[in-house]
Amino acid sequence: PTSFPQGVLPASVEDSLSVAASAFTVPFAVPAVTFLAVIGAAVGRTRGLEVKPSWITHPNLYWGLVARSGMGKSPCSNAILKPIHEQENAAFKEHKRELEAYELELREWQSSFARAQRKNDTLPDKPIYPTWEQIYVEDSTTQAVGSILSNNPRGILWYRDELSGLLADLGRYDNK
Repeated sequence: PTSFPQGVLPASVEDSLSVAASAFTVPFAVPAVTFLAVIGAAVGRTRGLEVKPSWITHPNLYWGLVARSGMGKSPCSNAILKPIHEQENAAFKEHKRELEAYELELREWQSSFARAQRKNDTLPDKPIYPTWEQIYVEDSTTQAVGSILSNNPRGILWYRDELSGLLADLGRYDNK
């Protein structure tokens, strides 16, 4: 295959990607493709093209990095994805805290609701279930990704380290 085209990204970005390629002793394409996937996910559905009035289409980017096993693709890609992992972990911890607070509010609401019903008072508003805004999924089924996307209108990064795993995921839980 042809090599990744140099000179198409800003010089500062290409310099950083060259450093990553050198540090992990991988072709420039490895950090470049990972970077483009992350940037595509960051933009997500914030941009779209109005094909005709009231019909806007949003981009979906698909990247596949194919090279021989043991080349070092995963360590390099994981280094570039590290901030994404950290942000996702922080968001998950925050979501867990929000869920715990919600559970407490829900128990209090149930008591208040029952009390208000008995007294024929104004019923309290039910607490709102917190949603987890994800930016990243790894091992997932298409059904799960669909559910995740319903809570993440901006979109997500669906990353699989192995293409064979992604292809297997596409058929999981499909009754065909």
